[in-house]
Amino acid sequence: MPAVGFCGEWFIFTCDKKLVAIHTKQARESFVFDCSTAQKKPNNTKDVSNADGGASEETGTDKVLAFAVSPSGKLVALTDDSKRLVLFHCEPSWQCISIRYHFSPSSFI
Repeated sequence: MPAVGFCGEWFIFTCDKKLVAIHTKQARESFVFDCSTAQKKPNNTKDVSNADGGASEETGTDKVLAFAVSPSGKLVALTDDSKRLVLFHCEPSWQCISIRYHFSPSSFI
């Protein structure tokens, strides 16, 4: 689902699998993060629903579902349909600082 917003002086929008940030005040290179090329879910986690004969969890298509900007305007978080939470620091330059995965509580039993 496409979304638009601002992070400080950055205009941010999402389109399919990408988050794009364009600086509104300076002629700077745009920042593009492509979820389809991001780190994938670690293989060492087991899916309990699959272990007991249940249906395996469907994998995502890497489409961006939503993003949010911190109140300070220095951090941006996005989530995709592959259950990733990606955190960026956007000042002074864009940098991915964390990629985490949502695991269902049953996967830890």
